[in-house]
Amino acid sequence: MNRASILLILSSFVSFVGSGIFFISITWYVYKMSGNSTSVGMIVLLSSVPGIFISPIAGVIADRFNKKRIVILMDILRWFLIVSVFSLEILGLLTTYYLYFVTVAVTICSNLFFPSFSGLIKVSVDKEKLSRVMSANSTGLQLGTIIGSSLAGLLIATVSIQGSFLICSISYVLSAMLLGGIKNKEKHIDWVASEGHNNKVGLFSSLLDGFTYIRDNTNIRILILLGLITGTIVSAINTLLSAYTVEVLNSSEKVYGILDASYAFGGVIVGVLLVITKVKIPFMKSLLMSTFTLALSFLLLGIFSSIIVSIITLSIIGLANMYQGVIRKTKLIGITDVNYIGRVESVNWLVYSTISPIIALLLGVSANVVSIDKIFLLVGVALIILFFAILIFGSVYAKEKYNERNNVNE
Repeated sequence: MNRASILLILSSFVSFVGSGIFFISITWYVYKMSGNSTSVGMIVLLSSVPGIFISPIAGVIADRFNKKRIVILMDILRWFLIVSVFSLEILGLLTTYYLYFVTVAVTICSNLFFPSFSGLIKVSVDKEKLSRVMSANSTGLQLGTIIGSSLAGLLIATVSIQGSFLICSISYVLSAMLLGGIKNKEKHIDWVASEGHNNKVGLFSSLLDGFTYIRDNTNIRILILLGLITGTIVSAINTLLSAYTVEVLNSSEKVYGILDASYAFGGVIVGVLLVITKVKIPFMKSLLMSTFTLALSFLLLGIFSSIIVSIITLSIIGLANMYQGVIRKTKLIGITDVNYIGRVESVNWLVYSTISPIIALLLGVSANVVSIDKIFLLVGVALIILFFAILIFGSVYAKEKYNERNNVNE
């Protein structure tokens, strides 16, 4: 990997350490101040809902302006916001409502950060190295979140909440410094000319142009929708694992922690393997392989009520889900025109972030009617059906491409 790739990966890792610290620290502090779970629920809501509205605009901004400057600016703004929380806490002036405001502001900054960061990867990394960088970035993201969450708990318990906020702010400064070390390869893009509008083209027109680009590109639409597979898996694990541990395995929170760690461990392992190995498997074959593995794993979870089987199976689910997420994201960034990468990424995130919570809610409601092991069986069956659908679609698509090449040669 070159210098730019390493700096991008380290920046992403450090940034997500900060995000992990921030979420745990602010939810704990709000609960301490208010003494009720409603305030914590409000923090969770405010950390997700604003992104639904800001994401499409964030994509346009990422495509119009210098991506490196945007990501550095967002890190600096997040640093300033966390420092303000730290300062007000020291002065004894911090209120719940200000924490609500900071949560919304940090969420907006994060949603402006991610499309631009993906675009920066696109313009800074050679195409043949893109898969390895995306793998390393996904691994760093997952490790950063885990380490950040754990570090926040340790800091709160052994130092203070002020110390937790201070370390969080430092992580964003460090991320900005790392990003500042990347040589800017981004060429000036005349977005007015590239979109074929007149000089009065506005935000709304640019937004519509992005949606038109996605609508006219079948491969991009399919890749965005495929993200719902990984989203569904994450929702199923996050929503049902605790109930599965108690109701199916008849076990305690200690076993739940082991099972949750097993899922994360599988994701980290495959991320490391993708970085250190140079074996390239065709996208369609990788997609089919990971989907079938996920289907088989959920079927095993539904059939066997064994702790050992669950630990192994969840590790495999984490591995397969991370693998599918990485190959899908790599393919999506690889085939997207650099002028549209921000808008495509924002729509990709929008689909994932709006539908995944709905799936989580439906799974939670279903758990009150159907046993958890039966739900896992149903998820497995649905993935088997999806596997055959992808297989059939892939065969038809390959045949059409083959016929097109023959027609051109003739």
